[in-house]
Amino acid sequence: MCCEDELPAAVEQMLSRYHTMMSERGFDWGDDWEGLAKTLMKYVGFCDPQAILDAVWSPRAAEDPIGFLLESLPDPLPPGVVISDGQGLRTADPLPLWLVDTVFECLVIHVGQDGTATRISEHRVSGVDPVVRVDGGELRVAEVRPHGLLHLTSNEIVRWSVTDERGGGWFADGSLHKFGWRNHPFFHAKETSLRVPEGAMTVVAARGCEFDTRTESVSVARGAEHRVSLTPQRLYDPASIGWYGGDLHVHMNYFGNDVGKPSDAQLMQIGEGLHLMNLVAGNALTSFIYDRECFETYLGRDLPWSDHHTVARWGVEYRNDLFGHFHALNPQSTPTRFYTGHARSDQPQDWPPNSVAAAELRGLGATIGYTHPVQVPLDDEGTLDEIFSESRSVRSCDARALVVDAALGLVDSVDVGTNGDVHGTAHLYHRLLGCGLKIAVTAGTDTMLPLSRLWPLSNPPGWFRAYANLSGSPLTVQSWQQAVRDCRTFITNGPWLEFSVNGAGIGETINLGTPGSVEIRAGFRGGGVERIDIVGADGVLESHRFTDGGESGRIETEIAVSRPTWVAAVAHGPENSRVPGPHVYAHTSPVWVNVSHQSVSRGEDAEWCLNWVDKFEAFTRRHGVFATPNQLADLLADLSQSRTFYRQVGVG
Repeated sequence: MCCEDELPAAVEQMLSRYHTMMSERGFDWGDDWEGLAKTLMKYVGFCDPQAILDAVWSPRAAEDPIGFLLESLPDPLPPGVVISDGQGLRTADPLPLWLVDTVFECLVIHVGQDGTATRISEHRVSGVDPVVRVDGGELRVAEVRPHGLLHLTSNEIVRWSVTDERGGGWFADGSLHKFGWRNHPFFHAKETSLRVPEGAMTVVAARGCEFDTRTESVSVARGAEHRVSLTPQRLYDPASIGWYGGDLHVHMNYFGNDVGKPSDAQLMQIGEGLHLMNLVAGNALTSFIYDRECFETYLGRDLPWSDHHTVARWGVEYRNDLFGHFHALNPQSTPTRFYTGHARSDQPQDWPPNSVAAAELRGLGATIGYTHPVQVPLDDEGTLDEIFSESRSVRSCDARALVVDAALGLVDSVDVGTNGDVHGTAHLYHRLLGCGLKIAVTAGTDTMLPLSRLWPLSNPPGWFRAYANLSGSPLTVQSWQQAVRDCRTFITNGPWLEFSVNGAGIGETINLGTPGSVEIRAGFRGGGVERIDIVGADGVLESHRFTDGGESGRIETEIAVSRPTWVAAVAHGPENSRVPGPHVYAHTSPVWVNVSHQSVSRGEDAEWCLNWVDKFEAFTRRHGVFATPNQLADLLADLSQSRTFYRQVGVG
């Protein structure tokens, strides 16, 4: 186990400095945000998280951030928010439960007679007298109750969620206060105690997608101790057949409500049953690289809690907000740069192109995956207007350079399992596959450990994960990387997904002497799946629905193959209690089907990618920041090389 008193001196000093920064600056302790974003991000814990996340890129919010904040409040008002509108004060109904010896933090939004929000004030009230006194009025903002004690135990580290009868979340001392999908509170522990208000409490124990959830209701009496023992049961065991799940994009620190520690990362990884975790060092908007000392201290080494079943490493998130972000798993040395194109940094130019950083990190032994590639929908015709639109912030983290760098052979994977638009990202991924690019599907959640309320960034790591078939090799970072290079992967946020074509598994290639048919087998375990699509270079080939709501299902069918293609399985389902997100989703990397010694090479997909490259060039000419014409010329050279590749696909 990793304990704080065993940490290397550089890491200890880093964490101490972060705590000092947080005490001085609060939520934005990395000093990244300015103006609108600073206003909105500071109060994200009080408002609808998705609305605030969207607002960072919204021109409407920039005009009137406090007004936008008011409009973004859920109805009924959340606990801790007070509206003062000249006619009185109002807050959450019913009031949240609170303990007598604690402090309750409130946000007051002051509204003028015309309904316009004018200012914000912050208030800290005592649990002895939880009353806000403002604008000549006073209002009780919490109901104080005496406490009892919950003692929680499990056979393993698990994700606990403890809620009172009014939906309030309760946490063990010393734990990060995390709220994920639908503001669901959670923390990780094997055994712990916590004080809670007297009354009805609900305790839930979970452990990621390989396990079920266990729930117990408790009536807490004043001054009494109540013991709850819950251990989630396994639904499926991928490691027993050589498949290991990984999350390639996890931030231990990235501003927020607290400072993340290695022990927090350890608890979350083990508590989620996540085999591999890539903790990434990276900047936000300035030159400050979060967790750089951790990255350089443990460079090329497994983290101390790693064993034969769990591996954690420090990697990199490389960032340019105009071109896109990618993660690098397992670089063996510190790269020359971590970012470009951030106006408040020491590298404000959009130079060099992402390809330079990707090539360098690959040369250092890393595998490269573009993360959260698409933040907006792409329709079936592949409309690209929103990706290259000025209707929102042009520096919006969409992976605009992905299509170029993929053609240059610098991309190992695409995070279809993402905090962005999953279906839009899958559409882009399919277009790349249709050009014959052998790129794996992976998952990177962008989880930020100290961020309390901002779904999906405050979800637990591994809530979306990629499984890699290690082909009988032991679990190591290197064997996981090789599986990615070989496309032996699938992603899921819940169900286990199996897939084969003529007996060939995910990532393999089969050869047909002449056009014919192939046998498809697919199946799932874990529940929540309503439909499995068999997809390929010609779109959805077959759809199979499952209406009984069972925990498993299988498909055996044949599809006709008239020309070279790729084939994959995609599982869909509605919101499910075991999935901390809006829907159930799983997607395999493809099986490649060659015909008459020819591999897939679809002109329509190449044309789509060429259209992307053209729009990317025009967009960059309008919005890119370059110190000299030669800097732009370096990017244009990449674009020219990628066009050559896609034109060859189009005539292939």
